[in-house]
This record gives sequence, structure tokens and C-alpha cells, in this order.
Amino acid sequence: MTLLSITQTVANRLQLPSPATVISNTDNNVILIRSMLEKALLDLKDIFPWPKLQREHTFTLATSTASYALPLDFDRFLNETMWNRDQNWPLIGPINAQEWQNWKSGIVTTLPRQRFRVKGWTDNQMFIDPTPSSDENGQTCVFEYISSTIVKPKVWVASTVWTGIQYCSYNGNIYTRGSTGVATTGTTAPTHSTGAVTDGLITWTFTNAIFQSFVHDTDDVILDETMVIDGTVWRFKEERGLDFEDLRQQAENKIDTMKTKLSGSGVVTINSGSVQTPMIGTWSYPEGSY
Repeated sequence: MTLLSITQTVANRLQLPSPATVISNTDNNVILIRSMLEKALLDLKDIFPWPKLQREHTFTLATSTASYALPLDFDRFLNETMWNRDQNWPLIGPINAQEWQNWKSGIVTTLPRQRFRVKGWTDNQMFIDPTPSSDENGQTCVFEYISSTIVKPKVWVASTVWTGIQYCSYNGNIYTRGSTGVATTGTTAPTHSTGAVTDGLITWTFTNAIFQSFVHDTDDVILDETMVIDGTVWRFKEERGLDFEDLRQQAENKIDTMKTKLSGSGVVTINSGSVQTPMIGTWSYPEGSY
């Protein structure tokens, strides 16, 4: 559902006139609906590691370089996902300030495994300790994180007139064409993750900018629309001083249901047998003389 269709649904739920536009609309109710919609999205992002917001980031270690940039849309780490793929071991962290200074200032400062910490507001906020040496130069590290992007532009469509829309999205990436005039897309979807590629009469430039606010009426939400609509309705009523508690409880029940669906569950055995898949056995190594 787009920003416009979600706003119209919310307006219908609130028994308000259904708007024809949102971004350019000056009606106070429409402005408040949009504001509460964005607030609902921001609140939803923070309460659960929704799979749709999970992303992977890789970076390369460099000699004598201790600090590295986080993704622009970085919100928070997914715990225990930072690995050095060349060493095949996990990095320790993110550690806190006390642990960091203990390693940096104490007697024992070197261990086989690396540690990492995030601090400051510079471009390079992620620090690796010990500082990579020439032996670690070129090694690949990876981690997963929650993206702060909660809104996506209109999905790219082939051979379509693009009017009044500056951005598009495709397969998890966001692109900008730098203008909003009339232009027609080609037949090859943009899939690049750096630079710019010409598509028909449009040149799409990859951007990893954060999208937390709506730009066009055709923008879409990334999370489940039902949760977003329910959250917008009760927040609107709260702002207007109307009764909202029942609607809030229903919305929170819906969120709990979605969490359960997406979390999965482990398998519990009531006997002594293992439910885990064995990694080593006669099926995983060749016969030979040992």
C-alpha cells in the first residue's frame, strides 16, 4: 500500500473525508495522519528486529586502520553477527567503554581474536582492536544490522512514464534520478549498488540515504501495512484527545501476533536424543587410513 492508500484507509477508519493527495495536502487532519503514520513506523522499528529491516554489511580491513564507517542507514547491530570471514571467527563485541579501556590501557592488550566498539559521531564510528596489521590487510568482515530506512519509493516498472517522482526502489535498493520531470523507463531494471546506470530516458543513481519520511504519495511502507494502519489510527485519536485505549490494545495484540509468526520456535526433545543435525560422521569424511 502506498502513502496515499494508507492515508485514505486511515481516514475512512476515522470517518474523515478521504484525501486525493497527501504530500501537498494542507488539511490539518491529513497532515496529522501523515505525522502519526511516520511515528508509528519509527516506533515499530524499535520494538522488534523485523526481518524486512535486517541487512548485511561487509567491509575490508586495512593496515594500521582502526576505525571504519557504518552503513548510512545503520540503526543497531544484530548481536553475534560480526565475523571475520578470512579468519573464520567472530569478533568480540560490541563491547562497552569499560571493557574497551581495559583492553586498550591494561597490561594484557593482545588476544588472538579482534574486538569492536562503536562510539562518537565521526564518519568512522566503528573501532577494531587490535588495530589491523599488514597480516590482516584485505581480510573481509561482515555483520548484520537493523536498517533505519522504513519507507521505500515506488517500485521500478518497465516501460512506464515516470512523472513527478524523484526516486524508485528495486530489489532492496533505492535509486534517484535527480529530477521529477516526465521520463519513461526502459526494459532493464536497475540492480547496481554503486554509481549510475541509464535506463531508457532515465539515469538511476544508487543511493544508500536513509528514508524515514515520505517524499511522494506513491511511497510505500516496508513493514506490515495492518500494523502501521492500526498504529496510526490510535495515535491520531490520542493526539486529538479522543478515546484510544481499546484501539491501542488491539494494535499491540496484532504486533504480538506478527512477532510470533516471524520469530519461530526451537524444537524440544523429551528423550535423550539430539535434535541437532550432526556435523561430523561417516557421511562427511572419506574412508582412508588414519
